[in-house]
Amino acid sequence: MIERLSLPVIIDTSVVVKWYLPEEDSDQAVRCLHRLIEADAHLCAPSTMPVELLNAFWQLHRRGELDLDETGRLWSDFWEGSWISLYDTSNLLEPASRYTFQSSIIIYDALFVALADLLGSFVLTADERLLNTLIDRGSGQLAVSLRDLDSRLEQ
Repeated sequence: MIERLSLPVIIDTSVVVKWYLPEEDSDQAVRCLHRLIEADAHLCAPSTMPVELLNAFWQLHRRGELDLDETGRLWSDFWEGSWISLYDTSNLLEPASRYTFQSSIIIYDALFVALADLLGSFVLTADERLLNTLIDRGSGQLAVSLRDLDSRLEQ
């Protein structure tokens, strides 16, 4: 049993998608979710995350990879069962815009980073490009790769 995690964990959409769809590292994402639940972690995201998630499901439907019923079921499963605290983005836009301008990351990703900075935490992400950009720009402490969560929790 791991100890209670005292800081919140900001969950990137790239991780949430893996909870619902069989992608590379989906098994790791589900294991991380169970580990976070066991640690009684407070899971957070900007209020834009569900929009990004629904868009990801919808794009898969448009490409013929999910039928409409499956798309609706996945969305319902998330929306009805989500225990992720969503944060209004109005207070995040100004710091997120700085991350966008300084690091050249898209504003949607910058909202997650700004929330991590605001809460003194980190973004759990499966987006290696985002992680590498943050590391290159000196903000690597604000993001943790899905593959590295175990070592972060051991600290």
